[in-house]
Amino acid sequence: MRYPQGGGLTAERQHFREELRLQAAERFARGEASSVIAKDLRVSVRSVQRWRQAWEEAGPRALRSQGPASLPRLSQKQFTQLEAELAKGPAAHGWEDQRWTLSRVKTVIGRRFHLTYTIQGVRKLLVRNGWSCQVPARRAIERDDDAVAGWVKEVWPCAEDSRRPVEPPAPTGTGLLDSRLAAARTLFDTGAHRKLLADLPGLLADAHALEVGMPRHVLVTSLRWTGRPSRGR
Repeated sequence: MRYPQGGGLTAERQHFREELRLQAAERFARGEASSVIAKDLRVSVRSVQRWRQAWEEAGPRALRSQGPASLPRLSQKQFTQLEAELAKGPAAHGWEDQRWTLSRVKTVIGRRFHLTYTIQGVRKLLVRNGWSCQVPARRAIERDDDAVAGWVKEVWPCAEDSRRPVEPPAPTGTGLLDSRLAAARTLFDTGAHRKLLADLPGLLADAHALEVGMPRHVLVTSLRWTGRPSRGR
């Protein structure tokens, strides 16, 4: 067991704290009181009490530093090497598709550099180095190699995003009516008149409920002959 470090300490500060703990250990062995040790070392009594408990359980080695507590960081050279690995595509690393997720990047970092990152740590690493999080709505039909390679190199999907995706609000009011009318026009374009006519009562009810001021006969005529409702009031 080694004494865990507080986050944000420099290497020099960590060494200084370790020396304090080891000095306290020598005085524990001499039977000195925690209050006296705390005063001499200019630390809190509570800290000395914690050190004493660790010393009693595992001896002086329990008070040695275990190293930095902050997450390991890839150097800029290592990140360049990581980008080269990512450019090979997920398939080169054993995955069947071309989607780079945070979890997969985390795995590559562990395999290549023997460092452990959290999912959030991977996210920050990528964003800090200019990568963006994008989910293409649909993949390119041509699926050419250049398009796939560029997509893999330049973006990564948010599959493990801990934040809930922001969904567009459901249409309400006149927006709901417009969406229904747009759907009706699509039915006309495809020649599905019967389905349109079955949906017409709902459109008329929406228009009436929303009080858009559109006469029923105008709406019926417009939909029947042009597929585009009149906007006159």
